[in-house]
Amino acid sequence: VLLSAVNSLKYKIVFESKKGLRWTNTYPNEPLKVSTVKTDKKSSSYYFQFSQLDNEKFELYINDEKRIYKFDQVIIHENLQIKVQRPLVRVLNTIRFKYLSTPEFVNQIRKSLKVDDSQANNILSLRYSNSNIYLSADILNAILASYLKFDKDQREISLTQTSKFITSLSDQLSLKTIASSVALQKFKEVDNDIISPLAISHNVKAYSDLNEELKRISIAEQTLKFVYKDLTKGIPDRLSYDVQDIPDVQLQDMTSKYQDLVIKRNHLLKQYTISSKFVTDIDQEIEIFRNSITNNLLLQHKLLTEKGNLIRKTSDSIQRKLSQLPNKERLLGELQSRFDVDRKVYNYLSEKKLEAEIARAAVIPGAVIIDKADYPEEPNLPLPVTLYTSSALFGLAGGITFIFLKRKINPFVNIAEDILQHTITPVLATLRRSTDSNDLLSKNLILQEAPRSLFSESLRSLRSNLFSLINKDCNMICITSEISGEGKSLISKNLAYAFAITGKKVILVDADLRKPKLHESFNTGNQMGLTNYIHSDLALEQIIRKTSIENLEFIPSGPLPINPSELLENEKIDVLINSLKRMYDIIIFDSAPVGIVTDSTPILKKADINLFILRCGVSRQEYINTPEAIKQKLMLDNIYIVFNDFLPDNFFSHYNKSKQILPYPNGYYSSYYQSI
Repeated sequence: VLLSAVNSLKYKIVFESKKGLRWTNTYPNEPLKVSTVKTDKKSSSYYFQFSQLDNEKFELYINDEKRIYKFDQVIIHENLQIKVQRPLVRVLNTIRFKYLSTPEFVNQIRKSLKVDDSQANNILSLRYSNSNIYLSADILNAILASYLKFDKDQREISLTQTSKFITSLSDQLSLKTIASSVALQKFKEVDNDIISPLAISHNVKAYSDLNEELKRISIAEQTLKFVYKDLTKGIPDRLSYDVQDIPDVQLQDMTSKYQDLVIKRNHLLKQYTISSKFVTDIDQEIEIFRNSITNNLLLQHKLLTEKGNLIRKTSDSIQRKLSQLPNKERLLGELQSRFDVDRKVYNYLSEKKLEAEIARAAVIPGAVIIDKADYPEEPNLPLPVTLYTSSALFGLAGGITFIFLKRKINPFVNIAEDILQHTITPVLATLRRSTDSNDLLSKNLILQEAPRSLFSESLRSLRSNLFSLINKDCNMICITSEISGEGKSLISKNLAYAFAITGKKVILVDADLRKPKLHESFNTGNQMGLTNYIHSDLALEQIIRKTSIENLEFIPSGPLPINPSELLENEKIDVLINSLKRMYDIIIFDSAPVGIVTDSTPILKKADINLFILRCGVSRQEYINTPEAIKQKLMLDNIYIVFNDFLPDNFFSHYNKSKQILPYPNGYYSSYYQSI
């Protein structure tokens, strides 16, 4: 059906013109007349881009290769040969075209064609999608016309086969009739003195009528044999022969229904497999009719045989009477009888052939086109209002879903509420982000350089909260984190500076013996420090370094030791801490991360206040439970959480990079935001 539809369209060359940034199909308009001289079984995968130069020449781009041809010149490319005819009107726009083979076109239609064959009714609905509405409509209409022709041809097959069968018998009998006529004529010419009496004429007529009936019975038996042979082969594509010659209405009705079921089965096999329920159901119906027809054929054949035997007995009786006549009269009667039988049977077959031809001419398709495809004046879809509404709803739903999923699958700590929901450890302060994340690694003091920044203000808030916990006997602070990079060293030095500017005498100790960095901020060497004090008999004053900040002194870590964990377990650490408590108001230890090594454990046990740093966008959700685990493991009740690098106005900016928009550009807090 599709092949016939494609051939009727004669759509061999696809033309496209450029509108804006897109190439669009120009069907049904053909800006050029392109004829194919030699074609290939496959479609060309490339386009010929055409630009007319003048009335004689044009330019073609083939696979990015530029060539100039004359009109009506044969263009050979691979296995394709085409010819471009001179247009009546000059083509001003650039167009492109390509050759489309019939198999490829059929395959394209098959991919986009949707057939709705609902079993609840007898309506077949076809849908075809294409960017060109005119091509879509013409394809659908061609398929409908091809389907009607196919259905009509299927219904004509049995009548055509019957006509061919009768024609073959008629041709054979025609020769016999001619031979009988010639024999009778010659006999009369030789023995023209014979005059048949009335008795002979009567017996000859009766004998002739009986033989004519025997001929009809023989034809009917042959028809039954052919039909029975086809039926016993299984389910055929069609019933090859009709049974019009059998005067049995029930058999003819069953044969007609059987033929309709076979045609319907052939249609279903184009959409479903042979094992599908639709095909198996109709196979069962066909089998029932086939058994009924074969049984009826056997019965009809039996009746015809019995009838033939009876007629033969009567015919033999008449023949015996004729045989008693003189030889010439008897021979004349036989020749006359044979000629009459052959002539009547020949006339009978001619009538049947004419009936079959008339019946075939009267066949009409079993389907009717209810609604042809038409070109819409305006697009049915998409409707602007529906499109905008759907887009808005989908956009809103997509945004909400995106936010929900981001919060669900984001593995990092982003807001203080995340901490409060998963632990009972108090959050002592939330430190706001400074200029950018690189400032966490800055060698300088943010509190000194940008005293009005949000980070500085939030650090002062942390200092105030610590003042409520610090007294004369409780002045040692240990700062740690889960991993490196969460900002503990930054907070340590800035917190030490914050206490120093209040008049408190502060000592900052770099107890991170694996990755020390504080000495870089204060521009002091690291050759002499904490490790030297523990390993040797150095005096405490020898490792303390003065800084440029009043009231703030610093003890570097010293050379990197081989065994930092065992070194911090040394009893000289207790001596160091006791001495520092007598000498300073505030002692701050910057220790190693607890999630990587166990170096910080001795310091955590001896500290009066332990600060655990969580950094926004860096610390993972599971790090929130670490302070509670330290409490239970070390039996401590002095651990507090500090949430560092918090930026509330960007939605997870570390996780979804976006440009920061500062709030309050001209308001009361503008100077704070501008100095961040």
